[in-house]
Amino acid sequence: MSWFEARVRLAQRGLDASLELAEGEVAVLIGPNGSGKSSLLKVVSGLLTPDEARVRLAGRDLDRVPAHRRRVVQLTQQPKLFPHLSLLDNVAFAPRAAGTSRQRAAERAKEFLALVGIPELAQRRPVEVSGGQAQRAAIARALAAEPQLLLLDEPFAALDVEVAAELRQVLRRVLRETGRTTVLVTHDLLDALALAERILVLEQGKLVEQGPLREILSRPRSRFGARFAGVNLVAGELWGTELRSGDGVVLGRPPTPAAAPGASGVALFRPAAVSVHLQPPHGSPRNSWLVRLAGVEAYAEGVRLRGTHQELGELSADITAAAAAELNLTIGDGCWFVVKAQEVELLER
Repeated sequence: MSWFEARVRLAQRGLDASLELAEGEVAVLIGPNGSGKSSLLKVVSGLLTPDEARVRLAGRDLDRVPAHRRRVVQLTQQPKLFPHLSLLDNVAFAPRAAGTSRQRAAERAKEFLALVGIPELAQRRPVEVSGGQAQRAAIARALAAEPQLLLLDEPFAALDVEVAAELRQVLRRVLRETGRTTVLVTHDLLDALALAERILVLEQGKLVEQGPLREILSRPRSRFGARFAGVNLVAGELWGTELRSGDGVVLGRPPTPAAAPGASGVALFRPAAVSVHLQPPHGSPRNSWLVRLAGVEAYAEGVRLRGTHQELGELSADITAAAAAELNLTIGDGCWFVVKAQEVELLER
């Protein structure tokens, strides 16, 4: 039996999902906006009543246990510190509420403030510290409650890039030192790379994919998982070296072992493997699709073009800035996305 198990159904929000984690495991929960991530965390923490749920943690059934007795702590992007209390008293609040003596609670609070790197700010109030420092204090307060499960709902989303990067490393160290079982909701790949061992993908209220971080990022089998990992994904049926999606066809390297004809599968390929042309090219076996340009994004290495294909959906191509200038494309223009078959991996779903 797993350390943490949850089976949740909430019809009003289209949520019907099951997940489980081992003790000390850190998992990142990803998915499109509105997929039910925050609702799932609220049900687990006891802050939202579902139509049906079974939640077990450390051998205890939590279904009828009130939120304050679950030993589950949820932290959001807003620190939500008590404004009239010092950071020390904020962190000491949880152990005091659990019956710990004032002196011992203060000692524990000092330990956790030191753990997150702000012991010198113990006597300051939330209004007297920066957003990043307040979030550090919020992490310390969450840990001081001695939770058996820590739920983090986009804890860095309200912080600037530099502060978020700093806090990410703080949390990485803290989670490793404390061994807290953790679920982290995020839209940031850096959070997953720095903190998680496992990825859970939630789409339309369903857990459509889950597995080790490296496996999901290298070989995703869901559309959002592929987008999160930065690769193109097309879903369809496998027929030898082809994946068929409606009237669209993708040529690629077949899965090993071979899939049964007509089996459900996906085609994966990197945006960097896609070349862009104004006319369809000819030559070695390759994929060539006429797409309508839907978006252009600049990034460090060049330009990402997003095109839509009637059968294959949204596809991305990474090209140099010079190539983008030469193509001189505008939104709505047609162009050809081309990728060699050897660059495409076909996987059974």
